[in-house]
Amino acid sequence: MKTFLQHVSILGGFCFILSCLADFGGAQFAMYVECALIAVLFVMLLALCFKKSFAFLNAFQSKFPKTSNYIAALGVAEYFSFFFISIPGFVYGYKASRAAYNGEA
Repeated sequence: MKTFLQHVSILGGFCFILSCLADFGGAQFAMYVECALIAVLFVMLLALCFKKSFAFLNAFQSKFPKTSNYIAALGVAEYFSFFFISIPGFVYGYKASRAAYNGEA
């Protein structure tokens, strides 16, 4: 796998782990942390598009190769859930609330 895709997957894996840890707090706290994590993830992905690799992720991959593979797998799961669960859920929720507001069935 290319370095860019590995780094994207690892960043998603870190986001997945941190969002799971944030769920142990209160509901309002977890929502704020989740929004902040998604914002930081998108900023890091945008920076990664211009840099093509991060030095700290290269060091992490060389120091812990097996762990970085597991975290990359979690990152793929994070992106899968975002693109195939969250986005369609937002669209369906928006359409359902608009229909309820307009009095449609």
